[in-house]
Amino acid sequence: MLLGAADRFLIFALFQGELLLPSGYLIDTATLIVIALTAHRVTLVAAMVKQYPWLYERAGPFAWRRRGGGAPGESAT
Repeated sequence: MLLGAADRFLIFALFQGELLLPSGYLIDTATLIVIALTAHRVTLVAAMVKQYPWLYERAGPFAWRRRGGGAPGESAT
């Protein structure tokens, strides 16, 4: 949430945008949240495939699967 406020301030300071625009804050914050969640998932998949190469293989940019079949996105519990 603080990143959304910081983004609004940067838009205000650099581009003379409106500082206290609620819709702008919501859009900026939602965009930052989507980017952060996407980056987290891609990093998690890369870590699982790199740490356990004998157990998992990549099943796309957002999922992994057990070697030799299995459901995509399946995680060890």
